[in-house]
Amino acid sequence: MTDLNTAEPDWSVTIDRATTSDGIDQVQVVVIGAIDPSTTPKLRAAWTAALQPPAPHCVRFDLTRVMFCGSHGMRSLVEAADACEAGGVTMRVLASPPVRRVAEITHLSEVLHLEP
Repeated sequence: MTDLNTAEPDWSVTIDRATTSDGIDQVQVVVIGAIDPSTTPKLRAAWTAALQPPAPHCVRFDLTRVMFCGSHGMRSLVEAADACEAGGVTMRVLASPPVRRVAEITHLSEVLHLEP
């Protein structure tokens, strides 16, 4: 597990890599707190680390405890989606209501592969 905490105690991102019961190599990136200009570099570092070789089959973002995601956060998630696509990695996002709302307003729900 990698922990990339910012100076703010109420924000964190963790990365867990595991093989599912059906043999799929998956990385889960869990974010807690607001994704804003001060935390976006840590988010970018997390998904970049998650895609390091050997690349997983799937990167799953758990954003269920993200209470705010601004344009910087959306941009980082779109960059992650582009990097996953370029590397042949499946990306999935579990979104909190605030993240889902921003993704829907900006028409990025499909790009980010939001799970229902």
